[in-house]
Amino acid sequence: MTIGERLKDARKHLGMTQKQLEKALGLKEDKVKNMETGTHKLTTDISELIEQKYSISGWWLLTGKGNMIVLSGGQIEENAGVYCSDGTVIGDSVGASHPVSLDEDEHLANLRKMTSKQREFIMLKAKTLVLENEIMSDRQDS
Repeated sequence: MTIGERLKDARKHLGMTQKQLEKALGLKEDKVKNMETGTHKLTTDISELIEQKYSISGWWLLTGKGNMIVLSGGQIEENAGVYCSDGTVIGDSVGASHPVSLDEDEHLANLRKMTSKQREFIMLKAKTLVLENEIMSDRQDS
């Protein structure tokens, strides 16, 4: 199932037309139609807005993993991955190529609580630290 098909399923689950969803989310005319057909990309900002307003999992919309409905109390599914506004997946303890340690799982849980902008900041900081460590390591090796 494509992202557009999941968006359409979610919209139908809500009993809304494309126009009604566009108006409710403050989107331009035909934006939902274009996302459902794949002409435009569903961004994480829009998927998070849908999650906040309607308890439809943004993670499910973007990846198809987990359940369509967010658990009661706004809880994100335990095994849901964490994503940035560009769609980059930070972690996914279900489909991970290696077992997720307790420390990693705790970090992922904290990342899930952040907004996409906060996650992007953390990822940039982490990449900067990795690069700094590589530079220091190269200097020591020389």
